[in-house]
Formats: sequence, structure tokens, C-alpha cells
Amino acid sequence: MTLFVITLGFEEKFAVRMITRHGLDRGDRLLLVTGPRTPQSERAASFLCEFARRYYG
Repeated sequence: MTLFVITLGFEEKFAVRMITRHGLDRGDRLLLVTGPRTPQSERAASFLCEFARRYYG
């Protein structure tokens, strides 16, 4: 099991690149660190969660 600590702003593309570069295995965890909750950061976090579910199940 690996824990990936990801800083997340309004853009999720850097997190997506890291995930696709390293891959995720069953049991791996993503910890998202962000600033204050804003609609943009919420959207980025939602996109990243959906991306991980869709491509890494």
C-alpha cells in the first residue's frame, strides 16, 4: 500500500500526471491537501476522485 500526498489547487492536471506516471494499485491511498474550499478546488477534487475510480477502480 502506498500513500500519495497531493497538493491540489484549481488545476488537477499535475495530480493526474503523477497518478498516470506512477499508477495506482489496489489499496493505495490519495491524500489531497488544498487551501480553502472554493468551487474550483471542489471541482478539481471531484474530477480527481472520478478519474481514479474510472481508470484504477
